[in-house]
Amino acid sequence: MRKIALALAVVAFASLTQASSWAKYGDAYEKLSAQDKQKALWAEITSNDTPYGWYNALELGGLFVESMSTSLHWVGDTFEDGWLGVRDKYIHSVGSVATVKYTPVDNNEGYTGIFKSGADHGLIRLSIAKQPDQSESKHSAEAALDNFTPGFGLKFLRNNVPSGNLVAMYSVNGAKSWNFFRMDFTNHIPDAEGVALTLVAKKFETATPFVQYVGLSDIASYEQDGTLTTTPKFPFQLSFEPVLREKFTEDFSQDFQEQLASIQAGSQIYKVHAYAEPDSQKVHIGDLSITSPLVKSYFGDRYLFFKHQDIQEDIVFRPEWKSHYRVASKSSCPFSSIKNAAKGILQSAKKFMQ
Repeated sequence: MRKIALALAVVAFASLTQASSWAKYGDAYEKLSAQDKQKALWAEITSNDTPYGWYNALELGGLFVESMSTSLHWVGDTFEDGWLGVRDKYIHSVGSVATVKYTPVDNNEGYTGIFKSGADHGLIRLSIAKQPDQSESKHSAEAALDNFTPGFGLKFLRNNVPSGNLVAMYSVNGAKSWNFFRMDFTNHIPDAEGVALTLVAKKFETATPFVQYVGLSDIASYEQDGTLTTTPKFPFQLSFEPVLREKFTEDFSQDFQEQLASIQAGSQIYKVHAYAEPDSQKVHIGDLSITSPLVKSYFGDRYLFFKHQDIQEDIVFRPEWKSHYRVASKSSCPFSSIKNAAKGILQSAKKFMQ
């Protein structure tokens, strides 16, 4: 009996440690080409076009008991297939996904990595932070503020190394418009307003003292063929100017996913501008175009992961920028956190140079 119990335990352990077919992370996966990664991800994305759905008010409380460190430090194109199940995506739960191409334009900024090489293979997920109230009384543009809060996650796939990721929004409070493309997005967002959003920001402070910013140094560290630069050059900030600003109305007309589905593959959706320094003028450095339709996806909602690079990793390379970032949290020493970020960068580089 003891041997049978042991055998059953071994079988159970093996089943728990074997990743599900949807899981896209780990050494074997990362060694694939960018093209093969995109092919594998797109097959999962298009396998089920039913949105995962929104969390109810009670379920949203789970946000305050899960670790925020995952958003900043997990390496993979999907969440981990862990013993306790898959991490819940409480914010930006529903979105539409497309394959995307980044094309640099002529400039004299000298940025490295993807900013230099471009990216022929990638994903963009356009989503809103919470379930909006779309009742008739909320159809005016003014009623969209604090109700319709668009943003996107952007993933550049690279050969033999993990993807480069960023997320961008206009504001966590949204704007007075139901038009997804009304406002420019950025990787530096303003302070949250309102009790609920302030509580969410406080939760993110448990992982980083700089909650309003997403780093760019990793995107600048590897070209799309996996070529590493140990001295990445990257801008202080990016802004994304929507090319489709006039395509949709300011008042509500239909659900945002239905609007996004009307955008044709091959469409340019954003001009990418960079601020080289905190006091610089913006410079047009590239264009983002979708290379597929924007589709609803259970996989995109449930499993697809976009890393939020900790801005402290940028500060490792550009310490003079530190004073230009607002420290949201006093619970941990920023200098100690930056030191830990530097260690993480070195460990990652060593791993994928082997």
